[in-house]
Amino acid sequence: MSEHTPNIDPGDAGSAALLAGFLIVVGVLYAQDPAAAIDAATSGVGATVYFVVLPALGLASGVYAYADGPYSGVSLFCLGSYLGVFGVGLAFGTLATASTSVPLLIGGVVLVALAVVAIVASLLRVFGAVEVGLPGLSPK
Repeated sequence: MSEHTPNIDPGDAGSAALLAGFLIVVGVLYAQDPAAAIDAATSGVGATVYFVVLPALGLASGVYAYADGPYSGVSLFCLGSYLGVFGVGLAFGTLATASTSVPLLIGGVVLVALAVVAIVASLLRVFGAVEVGLPGLSPK
């Protein structure tokens, strides 16, 4: 059965997960009311970093990982972790409110799943770069 299954490159899967996840993040942050979202996101240095700079870096990192840039596994891991934290916060924050929004809850769960894909792909990429032999993975 494995001879009919196409091999998926971990780098491509991780970069696609990172791009999709950060597109969801940008959609969640700015789709409802872009003017109010930008005002809130630029209200302080921490908010600007968390809601403007990191999503922009995430999209750029997804493109960089897709281009197989050097050390792209590190950015996949770090920004995949941010994606997971954002997804968990979105899901639990939605559950903690009085009126639960099902699309936001589903978005949070999807972000966590995409974060897991990005983190696992980054680890596979780093293990391949340092030539650690894993079952089913040939070192490059």
